[in-house]
Amino acid sequence: MAAVDVYWVKPEQVTSKAPSGEYLGRGQFMVTGKRNYIHGVELRMAIGLQKNGEEICFIAGPPSAVKRHSETYVELIPGKTPAGKLARKIIEILKPDIIGRVSERTLKAMVEEVARLIPAGRADILSRSRIIS
Repeated sequence: MAAVDVYWVKPEQVTSKAPSGEYLGRGQFMVTGKRNYIHGVELRMAIGLQKNGEEICFIAGPPSAVKRHSETYVELIPGKTPAGKLARKIIEILKPDIIGRVSERTLKAMVEEVARLIPAGRADILSRSRIIS
């Protein structure tokens, strides 16, 4: 699955209260009115390396946002690689930008942090980019 159809609605169209005679379970919402569909939205995300002085952290989100806020990043698409294995691959790709700043022990903790950012537990790497200032 590389693309999905999605829709958007105005905030006033979403309610957590059911109409008379109906029931909404806890945490459920009802959408009323017209749905505005967008077809063929690509499923892509990015995980980037953000440096704040000596502090290093990982950020995840749409590629356009991650590109603006990180110096180097990888783009992911839905795939078959388990999160743990993919996280180790991502750290290896980004390692040249991290090396010298963190210990091996910290690198292992970073693998866990990156694995939590991978949605649904499985994905594949589409590309790697480095922002040159």
